[in-house]
Amino acid sequence: RVLTDAELKALWAALGDPSKLKDKAGEAATVGRPMRIALQLAALLLQRRAEIAGMAVAELNLEEAVWLIPGARAKNGKPHLVPLPPRAVVLIREAIRLANEGREEPSPYVFPSRHKAQAFRPDSLTHAMADLTDALGIEGVSPHDLRRTGSTALTSERIGVSPFIRSKVLGHTSDAGGGSAVSAAHYDANEYVAEKRRGLEAWEGLLLQVVGERPRASNVTPLIA
Repeated sequence: RVLTDAELKALWAALGDPSKLKDKAGEAATVGRPMRIALQLAALLLQRRAEIAGMAVAELNLEEAVWLIPGARAKNGKPHLVPLPPRAVVLIREAIRLANEGREEPSPYVFPSRHKAQAFRPDSLTHAMADLTDALGIEGVSPHDLRRTGSTALTSERIGVSPFIRSKVLGHTSDAGGGSAVSAAHYDANEYVAEKRRGLEAWEGLLLQVVGERPRASNVTPLIA
């Protein structure tokens, strides 16, 4: 389902600092910072949980603010270029720093498993989000609903991205452009990077407004006497 603004605000606050959260047994809801960063990136970038969990340092160009998910890790088997909005770059840099604390060799993964030389398991994001949402009293949501929430906002009147570009952001191949589906599927090699970047930056801006980290845009038009 799609999270409400109030649910997004509560969840984002918990992802920043869950120290006051208690589970149903009254115990502290403990979710480590790297896992919370992974969920924040799932909310910001709208990519699948397996793609977020397995993010590799070699897939990233943080100077150019892009993430290239290789075809071997993408659901549709095709490489998928994700432009990174500013907050996502900051979070990824933090995650890489945490991943390398106490290590002699740099981790090849942004989110390395604590005990094995591999990345987070995708289902670990689901378990972590369940712990947080249970403590918050938010029912019936999963990491995929973060993707669904942002996807819905992109094509809403709040942002106004076209369904075609929304599909490009999400890495879908089914929306090939309506009546020109054959041309789009076989003759259009564009990545639509600029359009995807504008969409994800607009979504980041809206999300940060919703959670209270940026002032909301005024809907009042000043009149000149």
